[in-house]
This record gives sequence, structure tokens and C-alpha cells, in this order.
Amino acid sequence: MNQLTEKKPNYGNWVSTKLLYVPGVLSVLFAALSVLFPWLAILTVIFLFCFAYFTYARWCFSPDGKNIQARIQSLI
Repeated sequence: MNQLTEKKPNYGNWVSTKLLYVPGVLSVLFAALSVLFPWLAILTVIFLFCFAYFTYARWCFSPDGKNIQARIQSLI
């Protein structure tokens, strides 16, 4: 079979959706708790930063984004 017509496997995205949900939910939780305990606002900012970073990383690896994942796979 020709390599051009051969279907390549779909490996999904290397950045898991758990990496988006966990910091997102924790940031909302700490934001709500920071009303009672203002020092928890620091954790809210940290988890929001993590959420933003992993969202950007998932976009970079996705075919709709920069498609870095496919470029790495083609090099291998």
C-alpha cells in the first residue's frame, strides 16, 4: 500500500482532558472558599494559571491548533 493512501492511526491528544478539568474545578472551588478565607485566593490564581497553561498546551497539540503532535509523529 502506498504511504500516501495509508490511513494513519489517531492517537488522540497527548494533553489529557483531566489536566484541564482538575485545575479548573479546583480554581472554582478555591475561588468560592476565598470568600471565607481570603488567603485561598493565592491558590485560585495558581490553579487558574495551570488551567490556562494546559488549555494552551492542548490547543498546540490538537489538529485544530498548531498540530505539533502530528509533526512530532511524522518525524518519528
